[in-house]
Amino acid sequence: MKTGWLDQKNEKKKMMGKKFDMTHFQPGPPGLSSCWQDRVKIADGAAKGLLYLHENNIIHRDVTPSNILLTHDNKVLLGDFGLARTLIEDSSYSTDCVGNLAYMAPEYAEFGKVSIKTDVYAFGVVLLQLITGLRTTDKRVGEKGLVGWVRIRVVNSVKLNAYN
Repeated sequence: MKTGWLDQKNEKKKMMGKKFDMTHFQPGPPGLSSCWQDRVKIADGAAKGLLYLHENNIIHRDVTPSNILLTHDNKVLLGDFGLARTLIEDSSYSTDCVGNLAYMAPEYAEFGKVSIKTDVYAFGVVLLQLITGLRTTDKRVGEKGLVGWVRIRVVNSVKLNAYN
């Protein structure tokens, strides 16, 4: 199955085995201009890659930081299409759950329902990591993981703003 960018021989030759790694981004305030520029470039490149896949009815099913690749000239590519599946437009289907639980959409983890939304949820988790500089399993976020940690803060913020 052709999946886009990685099928081009020239791109494969350019790959230096460099993966996007959260250790490059430490948590902190948004005053780190070059670091934030890098984060935005990674998010933009990954989003464009997912858009390409979704426009061609392909679900990646394993969107994680380790599957976002950087070429020698820092071009962002999506990699590891071992779990990718084609999809009939505007549909979803049931399947066995595979991949990293921290990036699984609730409907996928609970019912095995896969759709383009499954990738969008996982990409949202990657964005949370880019914004916070935290891993999904960071001890500072507690037992609920990064998504649960952010969810609590968003709910509390909404409640606080509702009272003001």
